[in-house]
Amino acid sequence: MSEPNYDEIRQRVEQRFNKRKELFMHLAAYIGVNLAIWFFWYMGTIDILSREIAGIPLPIIVTVGWGIGLLIHYLDYYYEAGGGAERRERDIQQAIAREQALRHGESPDEKPKRDRRVHLTEDSELETVADDDTETSQSRRYR
Repeated sequence: MSEPNYDEIRQRVEQRFNKRKELFMHLAAYIGVNLAIWFFWYMGTIDILSREIAGIPLPIIVTVGWGIGLLIHYLDYYYEAGGGAERRERDIQQAIAREQALRHGESPDEKPKRDRRVHLTEDSELETVADDDTETSQSRRYR
């Protein structure tokens, strides 16, 4: 795999920022328009807002319907550019590492071996043992 260059990285970052900006613009429009609809409904100044559909006032239908659309927009942002995208990328990298380990004959769930060995001295302290001293330290332990 090759490293992405500056322009590719910048394009991905700008795309995330643009998605966030679009979400906030959608939220601002939702809040502003719904406040106006509810204000005019409460004041009774616009006749069409006083209508009901199946016994439900029109402002409630608009608020809930648009709220569902806003929720879908947020979920799209979350899974494409937010925390869900980061989690997805991390999971993909872990799956790639696991697949590479399997192809090299390693167990992906096996913990890596320690590079250094230690043993307990007569003073009850841990002492680092070099790899070539392993046999002598083991023979001392069993004496």
